[in-house]
Amino acid sequence: MNRRAFGKRVSILSIGAGAAVVAPAAQAMRAPLFAPGTMWPSWLVRACYNEDFLGVPQRFPSYKMASLVLPAPPERLALYRSMLPKQLDMPAVPLLYISALGPGDFEVAVSIRASFKGDRKTDPRSGGWYPLTMGVTADSALQGGLLLGYPKYKAEITGDISLASAHVVVKKQGVEQLGLRWAPESEPVAESSPELDPFYVLRDGLVNIMETKVRRLDTREQRNGVMTVSCSAQEPWAELIKGMTLQGTGSVVSTTGQFDLTRRSR
Repeated sequence: MNRRAFGKRVSILSIGAGAAVVAPAAQAMRAPLFAPGTMWPSWLVRACYNEDFLGVPQRFPSYKMASLVLPAPPERLALYRSMLPKQLDMPAVPLLYISALGPGDFEVAVSIRASFKGDRKTDPRSGGWYPLTMGVTADSALQGGLLLGYPKYKAEITGDISLASAHVVVKKQGVEQLGLRWAPESEPVAESSPELDPFYVLRDGLVNIMETKVRRLDTREQRNGVMTVSCSAQEPWAELIKGMTLQGTGSVVSTTGQFDLTRRSR
């Protein structure tokens, strides 16, 4: 959600909640969302992202994404479990998911598969994703994500994503954290949409189930190929892999249509 949309919703809620609970929109727009030591109330944030809240969904028209999904090494499942919060359970098939969304406003994430008993709409055998780290370039993505519990940080991200090739470099304070390269292959592979699976994020001990819903799909193109990912030893998830480099069959997806980011409680 962008900052203007969030300010609008804070204004509407303040009519019923009173000024003692939330600031009016004029103040919210002038002041930074993250003043030192303060945070918007969890109930307000959760309400603002609820599906079709006041009839104003969080909508975006298209995206391009490069992604790689690989099984977690069997000998490191204890470490894998330690990276999941206690509110989430081990999935039937532990997986590592690396994704890069761009170009323009980039978002690069590393997530692992998880199961959540409170998610009544998702088969627990498949589960959803628990994000370990998410580098972003847009302030609005950073602010909205942190409010919900996404592990987002401001990063320097450069590169390009297309159906012909993809290369992305993520730096934090000038130090490279992750590099991604992808080249297409001619042989087709079955289409998959891991980005449409639910994401489980935590704020104040509560699990927010976040989903991207396809309201209208105009075009979708997917090409599969070889993806190589390198990571810094400083990354918390680096211990899940053997060495600092991963390689596997990854994909690039280019879509247009109407997509809504929503939150559901169960």
